[in-house]
Amino acid sequence: MGKKLLAILICTCLGLGMLTGCGDDNTGSENNSSASDTGSGSQDSDPASSQDDSPDNTDANAAPVSLHLVLYGEATTRTTEFFANEFHEKVLNDLNIDMTVEQMAWGTNDQMATRLASGEKIGFMNMATENDWAYKGLIAPIDRALLEELAPKYLESRGQYGFDCVTINGEIVTIPLKSMPNSYAQQGFRVRNDILNQVDWDVSKIKTYDDLMTAIAAVKEKFPDLYVISYADSLFYTMFDAEYAPEGAIFNQLQNPLNSNGGLVVIDEGQPDSDEIINWVETEYFAQICKMEEEWCRLGYLERDASFRERAATAWDSGNSLLNFGAQTCIYDHKLGNVEGADVRYLNLSNHPTVLKLDYDWGIAISSADADNVGNWLRFINWMYSTKENYMFCRHGVEGTDWEYNEDGSVNKIMRDSLIHDWMTTTALYEEIPEGTYDPAEIEAYWRSDDNCINSKAMGFSFDPTPVETEAALLQAICTEKLEPLTFGRGNFDEDFPPVLEELKAAGLDKYLEEYQKQFSEFMANKKK
Repeated sequence: MGKKLLAILICTCLGLGMLTGCGDDNTGSENNSSASDTGSGSQDSDPASSQDDSPDNTDANAAPVSLHLVLYGEATTRTTEFFANEFHEKVLNDLNIDMTVEQMAWGTNDQMATRLASGEKIGFMNMATENDWAYKGLIAPIDRALLEELAPKYLESRGQYGFDCVTINGEIVTIPLKSMPNSYAQQGFRVRNDILNQVDWDVSKIKTYDDLMTAIAAVKEKFPDLYVISYADSLFYTMFDAEYAPEGAIFNQLQNPLNSNGGLVVIDEGQPDSDEIINWVETEYFAQICKMEEEWCRLGYLERDASFRERAATAWDSGNSLLNFGAQTCIYDHKLGNVEGADVRYLNLSNHPTVLKLDYDWGIAISSADADNVGNWLRFINWMYSTKENYMFCRHGVEGTDWEYNEDGSVNKIMRDSLIHDWMTTTALYEEIPEGTYDPAEIEAYWRSDDNCINSKAMGFSFDPTPVETEAALLQAICTEKLEPLTFGRGNFDEDFPPVLEELKAAGLDKYLEEYQKQFSEFMANKKK
């Protein structure tokens, strides 16, 4: 199939089938259409050679504006060099912005909170779960009219997605970047089908939880040193709802003191009009999940050692794991890095529709101390998406030095280190799926994979922990120290959970849930107005 025909097919699928995302239609129908019409990245004209249509608000004679961008990730010799030289020079020449970039280690959220509270002027990598920073006034709100004025190409890159997911008290507080199909995130498995084939199994034969357990047992017998799953968080909670909730409840964990299987608050997406929150840890479903994980530990599929997650984290990439959390791209892309002979397939055992919980991974937020520069930050983000050349430059670096195109149009990363993370910035506006490399029907299925998903009723909801800060802190400590191990099968649920529940109650669980219910009910009521 020729490139243009394939592009037309994919674009038609996007234009007719894609869901409305976060439900914010204020980007304008013209912008939404533009993003949908370029779903495969193929356009009548090469976006890399198109003119930068970003608003020109730069006075060539004015002194450069200083901005400081903080990205999570380990700095390397090349990333430091790139941000200090080629990146700095291009942003300065194109926007008259003196941009410095700092790479900050993952897991340093507390340090970031301190920096925001101290009044540092920064733009920084952010996820919506850090919404308490916005409630505390540490993040600058972004005016919608200013966004439309200064970042039209960025809005086009957002396509059908909006800003409900990053709106708190009616104000946009993060600029989300990724705009790609995302409803399958952590709701299915990537499976090494080539490994299954060696024990006379195939992904197509696995229809139930019992089928999967039988297949895993066969693999484990033949390959005892192989990891079954390369990462354990939310394994049963998201993957096996058909097993622990066969009557059709669709549980979605909300922002909680514990972000794993054992979160304290969930909602049932199968009841879209209900404002009820569910005390998750006192449900029979939660007990079933913990006991299932105990079984996996007993069988050797998970390990009770608390360091399991760290040790297993790289197993998938190195070819030493049977399962990994599903990525939507494996609907068409069945390869695994440089693992020779790997055949990766997608497995979803759920009998429920997929749920779109967030329509992006991360975004850029601006510290309240740098509120005067919101406009300049919007000019910069618009510049990132103004042409495909800029888009590829920010994601991958200098063409020919850091990356190059393969013959099929895919990207070969010469420099493997992260710049402005590609998983964070992808957009259907510029992404191309190489023709001739993948099955056109599977490519079409990928672009349509969000078609029948459910938009979470909690999209746009953010819990303000301020009224129960003391209780939340106490609950967090108990969850981390005593509840989380049970959710990973480390212990005996029947014996160990009752005293943990007593501690949660003593720490203010009921008060916390009451406040959560109050806020979520208000949120749902306001949605209906």
